[in-house]
Amino acid sequence: HSGSANPLDLGVDAEAADFEAALGPLLTDRGSDAVLALHVPTARAAPEPVAEAIARAAAAARAGGHRRKPVFAVSIGED
Repeated sequence: HSGSANPLDLGVDAEAADFEAALGPLLTDRGSDAVLALHVPTARAAPEPVAEAIARAAAAARAGGHRRKPVFAVSIGED
């Protein structure tokens, strides 16, 4: 991680769990209006698990009573 900078770069080794863990605080932060999660699939992180992790994080934040912040998820790759 590069810290809590904007943008937050999880690095090329980021897997689904890393996306889910990073999105939790971002989705509850009142200092932003939306979240853009950009994923470039690698051998370690296929697009489907990362997309599912992003969806889980968004659902968890909304279930926790937090503001319904828009989440834009983009996967750049073959599929």
